[in-house]
Amino acid sequence: MFFSVSLLLGIVGIVFVIPYVVDFFILRNGPLYLIRVQHIS
Repeated sequence: MFFSVSLLLGIVGIVFVIPYVVDFFILRNGPLYLIRVQHIS
């Protein structure tokens, strides 16, 4: 029971953390990211 609860909390935590990590990488590599997107499209 405790294992399933901790696993559920871990999944919820990851789901909440992923957008912050993505935002951090996009902001840190902002110009490179925009240049890459323009080259692809």
